Amino acid sequence: MTPPRPPDDPRPPSRSQRKRDVLALDPVVERVLRLDPAVVDRLGLPEPLRLAVAEGRRITAFGARRRHLRYLRRLLQEPEAEPLRQLAAQDGQAARREAARFHWLEEWRERLVEAGDPSLDEFLAAHPDADRQELRRLVLAAQRERREGKPAGAGRALFRRLRAIAEADLEPPGDTST
Repeated sequence: MTPPRPPDDPRPPSRSQRKRDVLALDPVVERVLRLDPAVVDRLGLPEPLRLAVAEGRRITAFGARRRHLRYLRRLLQEPEAEPLRQLAAQDGQAARREAARFHWLEEWRERLVEAGDPSLDEFLAAHPDADRQELRRLVLAAQRERREGKPAGAGRALFRRLRAIAEADLEPPGDTST
């Protein structure tokens, strides 16, 4: 494997490097196709790019979709596609943040079910507005469910309640001056 070239190297990139650069656009193309069509329309993109994105959402046949994704990759390399690339990058960051938040909630649910009251006290210290009795009831039901080998209905209910508490804590306080 050859070492990477310095940025001031006057030679053009190798064919392999150009291929890697193009293939790196695949996740971007997929995110572009998942973007809200109204948001894409508001970007003021050139007509061929806007139509290609709309067409890409419609195509479902494997071969046709693969050819169209190659076409979209080529269009996304154009300078006019920069707003679309930035929007897709923001969408990817939001998805990573949401996944991290989901894992954080799963960890809390596991800690609460495994450790019980000590973890509940720790959670309530971080979220003082949460209803202690309701959470304790959900934790006990999830523990009982796990002991008896039943399906995870109470565990899911606990997760939903933890998510609601976390979302309530993240919302900015409302305007109370009225």
